[in-house]
Amino acid sequence: MFCFGLSALTFGVAFFGPFKITPPPPKGLVGLDAWVSLEVWGLVWIAVGLFLLVSSFKNNQSAAMGCYAAMLFVWWASYTWTAVAEFLETGATSLWLASCIYGSILGACVGVARLVNAPPDLSALVTGEEGTGDDS
Repeated sequence: MFCFGLSALTFGVAFFGPFKITPPPPKGLVGLDAWVSLEVWGLVWIAVGLFLLVSSFKNNQSAAMGCYAAMLFVWWASYTWTAVAEFLETGATSLWLASCIYGSILGACVGVARLVNAPPDLSALVTGEEGTGDDS
């Protein structure tokens, strides 16, 4: 979780100050930049990163992980859409790598969220036993 927070902060910082990667926007983010400026997206990434860093020390991180997953999904969708469009137009694309990386991080985020915030054990309800199995 903490490392996810650092990665989100890094994504956000990439749109500000001396580390700024724009202009022009990366090819896979042109559509997002046309919709909302990448500086605004950067602020959202920073907010999500701070939320993740704070939440990494709490018992329930599901809201922070959900925000991170949503941002990763938006980035993955943007790169994937652009990669497919470019491939159909030219027969080649280099954006498949960025698309796969964001998709992989998204998958890891969902997996970690499932492990860290596992649902309650409902086996007692299925078997008809009394209690929840936590008799400590």
